[in-house]
Amino acid sequence: MAYQEFPFTREKADDPPPLYAKLRQECPVSKVKLPSGNSAWLLTRHEDIRAALSSAKLSADPRTPGYPEIHRRSHPTATNFKPTLVTLDGSEHARLRKALDAEFAPETVNELRLMIHGVVDNALDTINRRYVEQGQPFDLVEEFTAPVPMRIICMIVGVPAPDVVWLSQDTALGTDHPRDAAEDEKRVLVRYVSRLVDSRISGKDVNYWEGGQGPGAAEKKKQGEHEKEGGLKDKGNGCARVHEGLISKLVRHQYETGNLERDEIVQLVYVVLTAGNAALINSIGLAVLTLFENKDELHKVRRNPLAFAPGLAAECLR
Repeated sequence: MAYQEFPFTREKADDPPPLYAKLRQECPVSKVKLPSGNSAWLLTRHEDIRAALSSAKLSADPRTPGYPEIHRRSHPTATNFKPTLVTLDGSEHARLRKALDAEFAPETVNELRLMIHGVVDNALDTINRRYVEQGQPFDLVEEFTAPVPMRIICMIVGVPAPDVVWLSQDTALGTDHPRDAAEDEKRVLVRYVSRLVDSRISGKDVNYWEGGQGPGAAEKKKQGEHEKEGGLKDKGNGCARVHEGLISKLVRHQYETGNLERDEIVQLVYVVLTAGNAALINSIGLAVLTLFENKDELHKVRRNPLAFAPGLAAECLR
């Protein structure tokens, strides 16, 4: 089979490129050419991918010789590259992963349910009031699938409400920025996270509704006050309680005990804020589209959401 150029072209926006299925049948482990000019091995079978991800022989560190950089950029070195959780191997990865695992234990995640329900309910109420009651169409991504995951992860981390809109528009958390601006936006986000971490280390634990650290925080505070008074807090479900965010927990449980350094907490929080944000936004939108294209399944979920929603979520995230 000819040397394929990666990434492949989609024929339909909501389906993977058909070349994946062809390779899975004819050449499940194949060599591809990347936009950077580098070559890489592409795995298309589930069992091969699982084996590769769990293999100690493969590295996630971009400084490793032969690392398959997808896009052209200067090769990272020991002086210009700061490793994160997702670019570390072995014991160092395990050490940082353990620090996060402690803060995302099942019982801790269950405690977030009320807060997550509140954010979702607030978004749906806003859509109903602004659009449904007026008989107007709306953009699902703009009104729900983008802001809801952003608001939830910001509340979990402990980002002040006045900064959430700025983070979603002007930093690396945005989903529609040109690639040449990505590195600058990453640096802006790292500096912002650094300020949040420093404020926690200094003992200034910030209320979710106050203490914005981003540009225009004072003006955006009014938006947070409006939500606090008329939205989330009025739900009575506890989602707007002063929440001890991830930053505060890492400072208290890891930094003050000597397990993590300040810069390691900054990198961990950066990874939590950025990892999976776009994937979750796309997953929610594709789940809704899947239901609209499969009316029988849509009716099942509507009739008995508690019975069918878990299976729907599992299938759409598979």
